[in-house]
Amino acid sequence: MKICIKPYIDYAVLPNRDVSVCCSAWHEFGPIGNIATTSLQSVWQSERAATFRESVSDGSFRYCHQNACPHLMNQDGPVMAIEEAPAEIRTLIQAQMYGQAPLPKNLHLAFDETCNLRCPSCRHEIIASDKHEVKDIFAEVRAGLSRDVEYINLGGAGDVFASPVLRDWLYNFDASEFPHLRHVHFHTNLQLFSEKVWERLPQSLRSLKVTFDVSMDAASDATYQLNRPPGNWQRLMKNLDFLSKLRQADHVKDVCCNFVVQKNNYHEVPLFIQLVEGFGFDSAKFTKLDNWGTFEDEDYRRRAIHLPTHPEHQHYQAILKDPALKRPAAYLANLA
Repeated sequence: MKICIKPYIDYAVLPNRDVSVCCSAWHEFGPIGNIATTSLQSVWQSERAATFRESVSDGSFRYCHQNACPHLMNQDGPVMAIEEAPAEIRTLIQAQMYGQAPLPKNLHLAFDETCNLRCPSCRHEIIASDKHEVKDIFAEVRAGLSRDVEYINLGGAGDVFASPVLRDWLYNFDASEFPHLRHVHFHTNLQLFSEKVWERLPQSLRSLKVTFDVSMDAASDATYQLNRPPGNWQRLMKNLDFLSKLRQADHVKDVCCNFVVQKNNYHEVPLFIQLVEGFGFDSAKFTKLDNWGTFEDEDYRRRAIHLPTHPEHQHYQAILKDPALKRPAAYLANLA
């Protein structure tokens, strides 16, 4: 039987203080609680959390969107046979003690929407979150979870290097605050990353396992301007080149470049794989276009090339048969 261990190990705090244990686009369950009124530990071990964990532990995945979650579609990552699960999680499942999961090892800082770009797939305008609110949420999270965390994911809601709060924390990183931290993951558009930024990160942070997700959605300047305004393609290429040097020197352990497939870029999918491989990165990840509330229905249908009703869907299917998509770096995520 297949299970998913993500809700047993991942803890994401959102801007409104909701807590999620999985990407909201991949399921219909919603948050497991809110830390504005309940402690972090109580949310994590709540009846609601137990209900969701049970649904990914009994083989039903009844709340999951199986055509949206890349791990369910590809049977990879946190989706595994129960025999392959960590012993502690396997014991909880076999005893049906879904609400007794120990405090999470993985922390996703998804509460800061501050970003330097206004990508149409995400937002209508450049957003700067309230700095004091972000600082308060971060303080609550650190007070409740820092002693157990082994992995921190920075970004996803905004860009870590655009956030004054997260950037300041990085530049003044105190390893004693997270005594078990082993891995830091940056999710970024890379526009504000540079050699200068890297050198400002303390050695205590750079000596950890460092990995990157770089959101791009294009393989050319013209398409980048459509999907990532007001980003600068030349700056991106320069920063990718520096990141490539870090990867080659093994200072960065993995780099994944992300590409949300839509009408205006699907023809660049093979070229994107070539671009990613040219930099010596590990993977080119392709996902469907989701509607996060930024598109009217008609506009979304016009952009969503993966929909069988789209007038160019057959051309899109032909692109997916290109030999480049068989290359090791190509990860089709939820396009499969």
